[in-house]
Amino acid sequence: MSGSAEVPRGTALPRARRIAIRRTLVGVAAGGVLLAALIGAGRSSRNGGARTGEDAAVRRGDLVMTVEVTGELAAERAIEIGPPPVRDLWDFKISFLVPESTVVKKGQPVIGFDTEPLEKSLEQKQAEYAEAAKQIERKEIDLALQLKAIDLTLADADARLGKARLKAEVPAGLKGRIEALQAAMDVEDAEKETANLRAKIEGTRTAGEAELRALRSRRDRARGRVDELQRDIESMRVKSPQNGIVIYTAGWRDEKKKVGDSTWVGDKVLEIPDLSSMKAKGDVDEADAGLVAVGQKVVLRLEAHPDLDYTGRVRSIGRSVRRQSWRVPLKVYKIEIALDSTDPVAMRPAMRFRGEIETARIPLVLLAPREAIFLRANGPVAWVLRSGRYVEIPVRLGRRNRQQVEILEGLAEGDRIATTDVRPPEPAKSSGPLAASMS
Repeated sequence: MSGSAEVPRGTALPRARRIAIRRTLVGVAAGGVLLAALIGAGRSSRNGGARTGEDAAVRRGDLVMTVEVTGELAAERAIEIGPPPVRDLWDFKISFLVPESTVVKKGQPVIGFDTEPLEKSLEQKQAEYAEAAKQIERKEIDLALQLKAIDLTLADADARLGKARLKAEVPAGLKGRIEALQAAMDVEDAEKETANLRAKIEGTRTAGEAELRALRSRRDRARGRVDELQRDIESMRVKSPQNGIVIYTAGWRDEKKKVGDSTWVGDKVLEIPDLSSMKAKGDVDEADAGLVAVGQKVVLRLEAHPDLDYTGRVRSIGRSVRRQSWRVPLKVYKIEIALDSTDPVAMRPAMRFRGEIETARIPLVLLAPREAIFLRANGPVAWVLRSGRYVEIPVRLGRRNRQQVEILEGLAEGDRIATTDVRPPEPAKSSGPLAASMS
């Protein structure tokens, strides 16, 4: 070999030389493979694409026009639970909350609120009740003693009145005129004294009863408030009104309450839904909302079960544009979907879904998959199977949906077309699948 020393037969080559020779041989083999691939590619570009086995049939059928809808499932009937109505209390602090998705029985506690403010009020009212009861007891004893004292005085007056009457009844011939007049005056004085004492007894009793009524009213109000506070404290541990599953309710910022959070009267913290009947609450993009109408068919797929389809109908459409959520500024219309059936095993409230609303149906048109149409500089094309090989055919397109496109010219019913680009275009002539350009 020119430029190299001749190695005698049987002489061992150095290790570094052997490695270099081996790398040279591998490089030559790789170059041969690459050259063969280039030659094959050149023949393919001249003669059409070889069949790859990835193809679809051009068929005639209905082109279904759809609008995308996303949202969450909800129960048709659900009991919402929040703070109980408590007099003079507006701010509630959550002290207990059953975990979300817990299956609960009727009467089982599901949420509790801090009772410290009510317990303080209860202590005050209990003390007020006890004080009023003691005042009533003291007043009753005092009134009884007053009446007893007056009764004793009245008894003495009655005795004196009796004696005076006896003296006055003595015949005039047995006593003098002066004595008779004195006896008459004593009777009159005794009668006045007894009348005054009886009036005093009545006045004392009337005043005492009035004071007792005021004390009893105060006591009864305190007793009623004590009973009310005890009921309120009991109501702060809210129990489930029915069997079901616990679902937390998201607020306007898409946040759910947790233990330690504050909530207010009228807020809804969780709900106990009836799982036997479900509906779907969805969002439709503002740009597509004009195509949606009540009664249109809907096909849904739950994110938790993407292999299952559920059907329904549009029940109602919101009257105003809204922000999709506090975090997502997308403008949407809210719609409600009535489901044709409910699957209690697979469906749960708040499950996310995606679906399509059928807005129109164009009958019996020639259809091809969108991924089988490719864009070239001169327009869309399809690879059609002819005699075992694919041939690039220009096509004219019509209407389209997310999966299919209407073929107006270039293909016939039954044609087999490739779903992958058999011969990618030159780098300078950028093109891609029709699905990418129309997505």
